[in-house]
Amino acid sequence: MDHTALLYSGLEAVFAIVTVAITVLSWRYRSRVTGFPLFVTAVSAAAYALASFTMPFVSDPLAWQLVNNIRYPLGALIATGSFFIAVEFTQNEQYNRPVVRAAFGLILAVDAIVALTNPIHRLMITDQFITETGIYAAVLGPLFWVHVVVGLAIGSISIGLLLDNLREAQGIYRTQNVVLVVGLAMLAVFFGIQSVAAVNYRFDLATVGIVGYCSLILWGLFRADLLQTVPVSRETLLKSMDDPVIALDENDTVVDLNTAAMGLFSVDAAAIGNHVESVFADYPALKTRVTAAELETETRDEITLSRNGNSQYFDLLVSPIVPRETHGPTIDATLGRIVVLRDITDRKQYETRIETHNRTLERLANVISHDLRSPMATAQNLVTILKLNLDEPNESAERSIAELEALIGDIEAFASHLPALARESSYVEHPTTFDLEPIADAAWRAVDTDGLSLQVVDEITLSGDPRRLRQVLQNLFQNTAHHARPTATTVTVGLLPDRDGFFVEDDGPGIGAAQDDEIFDYGMSTGDGTGIGLAIVRTIVEAHSWRIAVTHSDRGGARFEIDTNPT
Repeated sequence: MDHTALLYSGLEAVFAIVTVAITVLSWRYRSRVTGFPLFVTAVSAAAYALASFTMPFVSDPLAWQLVNNIRYPLGALIATGSFFIAVEFTQNEQYNRPVVRAAFGLILAVDAIVALTNPIHRLMITDQFITETGIYAAVLGPLFWVHVVVGLAIGSISIGLLLDNLREAQGIYRTQNVVLVVGLAMLAVFFGIQSVAAVNYRFDLATVGIVGYCSLILWGLFRADLLQTVPVSRETLLKSMDDPVIALDENDTVVDLNTAAMGLFSVDAAAIGNHVESVFADYPALKTRVTAAELETETRDEITLSRNGNSQYFDLLVSPIVPRETHGPTIDATLGRIVVLRDITDRKQYETRIETHNRTLERLANVISHDLRSPMATAQNLVTILKLNLDEPNESAERSIAELEALIGDIEAFASHLPALARESSYVEHPTTFDLEPIADAAWRAVDTDGLSLQVVDEITLSGDPRRLRQVLQNLFQNTAHHARPTATTVTVGLLPDRDGFFVEDDGPGIGAAQDDEIFDYGMSTGDGTGIGLAIVRTIVEAHSWRIAVTHSDRGGARFEIDTNPT
């Protein structure tokens, strides 16, 4: 073997070693975005380089043709793997559908069948001969050129996807994008040269493109964080969300962030690739919350971020990122986390104003209630003295004194209930989601309902204050027990059929039509009640921004309808 042949064989050996090394490295990253197609590409490239290294040493013509021809489907597999690397990197999911993968599988299968059955049809290689250096060479057939055109077309589409993505890529993603474009361009150029103008029968120029591509991938792995830091749903992250969003890998390195996050943390795209601690440097509380969260667990919390004397309030969501094929987050399958911050400053300020308003209202009610008690006590004492001074009052005087005592009693009752009315009229500040049935059961047990039965006929889920909703039901049940027995036997709670909300109805005598509009007024009673219970019901309902109305049930009894989404 002459020095030139030895040099070419040595180069082919080195190229084979490099491609095997990239295959081993890519196996570690196979579960990441672009990781699996990169692994397939690396395996195919290593097999191609090993076949090219082996060919000069094969002396049997049939064996040589099989070793030579196996490189053709391997080349097609390299082009296909590179295409799917570009698809996943650029997030062009429309090209990663089953029908597209099936089409590429068909191309690969046809290429492999044609190449390996060439000794029969001789359309890929029409003939082979021995060169002056004593090695075999091939006479290329028509299907070989079809193979070349298809392979270069796939490579061109891949480069086109990456170039289109390069226009908007920033920071480390731009570097990664350039690495992939240059690597694929090198691969395509050297495959093309080898196909149309081979330099030497002993040396396959395509392996130069393979090694160049693999070397750039190696550089990208260690210098540009390729596969460590990859785009995460950029269309959603950067264009569709107004809230600050940051994507982290499992080592809490920033792999993406949107414009809102850059503005909040005063960083730019250069933050990508840095540890999250550098981005959250001005917000140690946020850094602690995020880094302390378990990788595979979704966490939600409220957090206050303060800088330069200004405070903002946020809902914090830390959610795991898992591969598409994974059914649920686990430590091994989780790729990283998404951090979403939703600004709730306006809501918190509104809640603060409401809390202040509620406290002021309750204090005012307490003052009025206290100030009314003293003159009412004086008035009652004067009535008592008046009765003692009248030895034998006439009928008219007795009636007037009785009415005066009743009026004083009503005012005293109003004064005692005023703080409760003020408290229940305050807005619901922190609504929670709950099922109504256990609330109804608890309210039912608090009322003397002997002779009545309760039926909750639907599953009802509400968002509000469960304590106050229990008071609503308790007062409605008390109203039925007080006014509808013994006629009523059943109280029913269910969903409204035509809108959001629920009803409470009984099968008693019902409510007179003239009372429908007045029944929720303070002091209004159809019997000997205080007229407070239904007034409190309306107050609590309206504090939830709901609406209540009374009508007649199908069975003739009273039906209270609470609309939880009034328009």
